[in-house]
Amino acid sequence: MLPSIAMNVLGVTPDASQSEVKDRYRHLIKRNHPDITGDPGDASRISLIVEAYRVLSMVPRMKRNADSVARPTVKEMLTLGRWALEADNPATRAFAVRRLGEIQLTGGIAFLRQAVFDVDDRVADEAVRALFSIPSLQIPRICTELYPGLRSRQQKQMLERASRRRRNFTGLFHLAGDDGDRGTRNFRSNRSTTWTGEN
Repeated sequence: MLPSIAMNVLGVTPDASQSEVKDRYRHLIKRNHPDITGDPGDASRISLIVEAYRVLSMVPRMKRNADSVARPTVKEMLTLGRWALEADNPATRAFAVRRLGEIQLTGGIAFLRQAVFDVDDRVADEAVRALFSIPSLQIPRICTELYPGLRSRQQKQMLERASRRRRNFTGLFHLAGDDGDRGTRNFRSNRSTTWTGEN
């Protein structure tokens, strides 16, 4: 785990002292422990907190600042992908999806393709945003493939983001125009304005 991810998990800044990191760790452990909350699903959150504390306790404060902008490894990308798909807590899944978009590795696309169908809207919204932040020529084709199965909220968001790029998304706009949704067709014909749903 990168120090930047660990800092986000614990909610500390790069210049936090070791005592501040330890205090935050203890606070989160007490608040999320399955014995206290009664929710066995919090065990994965506890392991995430413990791993974040382990990373930050080994990394000096100066090194944390330098590593916060470092490129993640494939192993870290796979860890984020696993959290994005398997974490019990929707906030953890949303964080992992957002981070997959931030690191901009094309290998994260496989996880994001599944995360757009998450039952929690926050996670699905983050996955759509993250897809558009990855610099890949595959994104227009992937969006066109995913569009029919998305909920209407994610479809609107995908069309809005695609309209900002305009180039290479003709297949998506064609599909959106043929799906029978008047609001979506109106959006397609008037890409420079925001979607209103009125015709």
